[in-house]
Amino acid sequence: MMIGRDRRSGRLGALAAGVGALLVTLSVSAQTPAARREVVWRAPHYIVTWGDGDLWVQLLHEGVADGPPFRAFYAGFWAREAGYAVRRQLASATIETAKPPIRAASSEVRLRIRLEDERKSRVEADARFLSNSVVIEARYRMSARESVGIGRASVYFGRPPHVPARPVSTIANLAELCRDLAVDLVLEDGSRITLPFADDVANQIRCTQWTVRGLWTNWVVRGTTDRRDAWFRYWQYSGTKPVEGFGFLYLREGANAEGRATIEWLPAVSSSVGVAPSSRQ
Repeated sequence: MMIGRDRRSGRLGALAAGVGALLVTLSVSAQTPAARREVVWRAPHYIVTWGDGDLWVQLLHEGVADGPPFRAFYAGFWAREAGYAVRRQLASATIETAKPPIRAASSEVRLRIRLEDERKSRVEADARFLSNSVVIEARYRMSARESVGIGRASVYFGRPPHVPARPVSTIANLAELCRDLAVDLVLEDGSRITLPFADDVANQIRCTQWTVRGLWTNWVVRGTTDRRDAWFRYWQYSGTKPVEGFGFLYLREGANAEGRATIEWLPAVSSSVGVAPSSRQ
């Protein structure tokens, strides 16, 4: 993201020019191999890209990239061997659309994603992209060759681009770099907490709503559930602080499982998350 506005505008213009050809390709063939990252949808406020088995969203403001992209979908496979959870290798990843959009100006696109591991366990996801949100319904089906299978799908937020790529313990001004960055959670019991990016926080917190703010100039990103028995699990992927990378599981382990997530991006100036003051875990 540390590039000039002119350079960014040129790149996004090139991406937009290629969308029409890509949509034509999708209309001819329902399956697109994930051999490289492709632009699969461009809306006025965001671009969706696909590759290596995951789906990313880049938010825009007036046609220019606003802040870092975030991963809206990624699936992982595990199995139990000799009492240990062993990660399975991804064998195939395919993105499909049963009814490709007729034109790039269409207000909605539906994508079907299918991933399989080396033992034929499968995660399937249906993603419906609207003007400012995506609804993802994911399903895990364990292979008949496994005795205990685990499938997960998650949304992920990486290290902010202005934070140096070195151990955060060596960054003296980390608190200042992360001053406006926080994750707001609504827990299962309705209570609310805030996780500042620069603070150590607990792992695997269960919540029904989350909001990430400060990574983008013009947006906040929020995830919600719409079922009483559904919840997200906050997951610290890279260290002990949100600034090191974190995400939310919305499809959790089990022989067979289903999960649903609504992820939306709201204007930062008009959004009100209404959470409690910052609190450490």
